Amino acid sequence: MTVLTAPGKGSYLANFIAFDAEDWRRVMRFIPEPAAEAAHRFASVEGRLKAAFERTPLAASGWHWADVIWVVYSVLVANAGVSRAGITGVRPAPARPRGGSYWLGGHEIVPDLPSVWTTGLNSDLPLETMHLANFWTYQIERDWAAVVSTARDRAKIVELLAKAPVTETEALTHFGDEGERGRVALADLVKTGLARRQNGRYRIGIPVFTEGDSDVLTPEVDGLMKPVVADVVIPALRHVDSLLDEMGYGPWRGQYPEWHRWLAGNITGHALSYLVEQAVLPRPPSPAPPSFATLAWRKGISLVW
Repeated sequence: MTVLTAPGKGSYLANFIAFDAEDWRRVMRFIPEPAAEAAHRFASVEGRLKAAFERTPLAASGWHWADVIWVVYSVLVANAGVSRAGITGVRPAPARPRGGSYWLGGHEIVPDLPSVWTTGLNSDLPLETMHLANFWTYQIERDWAAVVSTARDRAKIVELLAKAPVTETEALTHFGDEGERGRVALADLVKTGLARRQNGRYRIGIPVFTEGDSDVLTPEVDGLMKPVVADVVIPALRHVDSLLDEMGYGPWRGQYPEWHRWLAGNITGHALSYLVEQAVLPRPPSPAPPSFATLAWRKGISLVW
């Protein structure tokens, strides 16, 4: 997996940056101040983001700002918006077993150093025409519901529901003689909140962003995030490379861009925690439901590209 190297006979070394406690303390000092400034800027444009959302096809279909505020801030602004504004890793992530492609990094747990919020996206459904993901940070506990259907069966129904509500009979026609698989997948989707049953029909339980929504929201997200990245995030990280060199991580200098992106995600992710404290974002339930801050989007749209 290229996760380890063998620098000498009988010895092994991690092939990624893994901070010890003291180094992690030094790196984390970059986060709180710019996160507070980012939060101030995020809060100042809530009215504009809300007004833009209310002009979208998604809003016209019945979704409300209260339904999507966490998705907009945690995914479209604090996560995708950072990448769109120019903070990215410069190398493709290595291919891993089972088709995964990802970088590894880590740090020692520091008991007396409170963990900052970070940004991240998780997805486990093999969708063909869409992407599906949820926002995660270690500080939000999720109530992960146990499912028994296959991810592929659930994905088939999610893509079906994203087009229009269907009855159970209509959904099961897509499973041919194996209708029971479809029933189990429908039950699991309702359990996880990705689908809901209403008036005898099943509907998508999460917002699905399309090109029409992207056309309205992308200018607002970019108008917010480009100055945040240029004026707040990049200046906050200007000494990171020299610090990493000083701490002895020079052999992994090629991985520094990934840490720029991850630390940028710590800044914007931690800004979300300030928005919760300021009541700009509603406090997540504890534990949060499985569908919390989950969205789907049509492949290729600018908003989350």
